[in-house]
Amino acid sequence: MLDKWRTLTGVPSNEIAERLEVPFDDPAAYKKITGGTGGAAGLTDIDTAWMVKRLNEVFGLYGFGWKLDWDVQDVICQGEPRRPMVAVKRAVFTYLLVDEKGNERRCEATCTGGSQNELPYALKGMETSAIGNAISKMRFQEKVYMGKLTHANAKAFLKNRGNGRKKSTVPAKDFVVPHGKNKGKKLSELEPMAIKWYADEMATTNPITKELQEMARAYREELAPAAD
Repeated sequence: MLDKWRTLTGVPSNEIAERLEVPFDDPAAYKKITGGTGGAAGLTDIDTAWMVKRLNEVFGLYGFGWKLDWDVQDVICQGEPRRPMVAVKRAVFTYLLVDEKGNERRCEATCTGGSQNELPYALKGMETSAIGNAISKMRFQEKVYMGKLTHANAKAFLKNRGNGRKKSTVPAKDFVVPHGKNKGKKLSELEPMAIKWYADEMATTNPITKELQEMARAYREELAPAAD
């Protein structure tokens, strides 16, 4: 049932957590927290630009496929006026799912967040913190929160991991689709329109989808001589 509901970029709802969990390709996405308790503990932060990029890839553009809402009455501002601590007691992270008939389902995750900085940067940091709080419960960058992937070991971690997947050595026609409604089928068993979608239209949000797209393009090239 869950695979009938998809994000605006076509990701089945039962694969959202998997897409969010996949580590970023660039070690620069992971940075050391400076200052405060997190800095003293040597914790790792995830670059905001990379976080937004992944959310746009999985859910669609901000404001269409996902968003964060909060009420000013739920915001607390304390401390030095020039560099206050700004926190939101309750915010709502929302993402949109659609089915093949165009029906919509809005999914919500409540969260909190806070940041200490000069205004308006404190508000921006507050929102980023709240978004991170919500999606961390959806397995976003799970290995960071588990302490397995850090700013200190990111380069070695990604190199040793091979970005999460070994490339297939089977012929393109025998490549098995790893997810979605065609999961378990070989590319040679699919309709031409499905091959075209995988090759040209599918959003490649992680190493799994990137490989699928590469194999679909390779299979299409294999078919080209036969078509001629």
